[in-house]
Amino acid sequence: MNFNKISFIAVAMIAAGSAFGQSAEIADWAGFRKGAASFTFDDGAPSHVSDAGPVFDKYGYKGTFFLVYNWNPNWSGFQGLADKGHEIGSHSNSHGQNMSGEEASSKKNIEGKIKQKYGIVSVAYPNCNVPNEGAVLQNYVLGRICNGSWQGMSDAMGKNGPSNWAKVSAIMTGAEGQIKSTNDFTGQMQNAVRSGGWVAFLTHGFQGKNNGSATYSPTDLGAIEGALQWAKQNDKYIWVAPMGFVGMYVKERNAAKIEGSASGNTMTFELKHNIADGVTKYDYPLSIRVKSDWTKAEVTQNGAKLESKIESGYIYFDAVPNGGKIEVTNGDAASSGNTGATTQPTQPTQPGNTGNTGTTTKTLPNTNTGNCWSTALGFPCCTATSIVAYTDANGQWGIQGNNWCGKPNTNNKNCWAKALGYECCSTSSCRAVQFSDVDGQWDVENGQWCGISTANVLC
Repeated sequence: MNFNKISFIAVAMIAAGSAFGQSAEIADWAGFRKGAASFTFDDGAPSHVSDAGPVFDKYGYKGTFFLVYNWNPNWSGFQGLADKGHEIGSHSNSHGQNMSGEEASSKKNIEGKIKQKYGIVSVAYPNCNVPNEGAVLQNYVLGRICNGSWQGMSDAMGKNGPSNWAKVSAIMTGAEGQIKSTNDFTGQMQNAVRSGGWVAFLTHGFQGKNNGSATYSPTDLGAIEGALQWAKQNDKYIWVAPMGFVGMYVKERNAAKIEGSASGNTMTFELKHNIADGVTKYDYPLSIRVKSDWTKAEVTQNGAKLESKIESGYIYFDAVPNGGKIEVTNGDAASSGNTGATTQPTQPTQPGNTGNTGTTTKTLPNTNTGNCWSTALGFPCCTATSIVAYTDANGQWGIQGNNWCGKPNTNNKNCWAKALGYECCSTSSCRAVQFSDVDGQWDVENGQWCGISTANVLC
């Protein structure tokens, strides 16, 4: 690319922090976490209300509780769980060997007893026997089986969910299942983080508790609490959420597009999808981030203020698909009273050129020159957060004081992991250190270890 032929107006807009030409990113999982986990509970046991709900609430997490309508569970108790953000789903009317013919009626019956934001969007099959798949998908976001391996499938799922939404896997816990201890739970969640996927668990009653009809394969509630403690300690990596909500997130994320434009100190985005299966509006919030050098920002959707944060050069927020126009406003400009366009800096000399003529590119020495790599090329390193205005073989460049500056930690020359037979981690997102050894720091990408180099920014 001949950088001198690029309109400097466009470069100046990027250097000033404009989002023009920049695309917003939708997270694979809520909060830009690396994997997801769901805890599901069958049969509407009294212990689900008295014991499980409070344990989940203690750590700020929510579960999915599948009820059998004719068993007349503690409706007020489960309504209380729904009011706190837990999900209530259908487990049929009668809990027969196969719930074919009850797909729609059980949903309607339970919705007559339980009021929750998204309605009844998930179903778990009694005895793990799949009913009419067409009827399931006409009425629910997903249908849950038991272990996928029992039906020739995988027990865990990838980031795009199951291959068949009428057969969402959940691993059996307790005396008759393969998940018995805290380590069993956390091992599965660690696998989800490493693979970027989703794992779900299936529990009936608990050891030593009032389980009503949920007597099959009792599970140690302490093992589940230990798993939630681990999840809380690793919350930036694992998203623990109800099964139906995770299912909505995956379907929305896979179908959604976000497009934006910029004017002055405001970025405007539209987040849309065209899912129209009649089950729900699919208006579960998606996590978004936008690259920016702003230090303050206010985000609104359809005029309502959204929670947001700025971290590592990104503005993070959650927004609802098809929920109206999203506006991101520069808080620094608002506080200074500046609402006009940003003044363009004087065009600097292109990095890699000795002047306005010639195309000789300077290169870095083979040894690592530290985070401030651009000093070896005769340019200062950027001392303030700035938008990337140019990238070459040396690293990323910003503009500061009308001069080029090298962005620290973007030296692409130091991919040490290649010598060990691994790739270096991509720079498309910030990296979290999963493991450290004498060679360096490691993260996981596409299910494989990758080396964290000086080109990466840590989360």
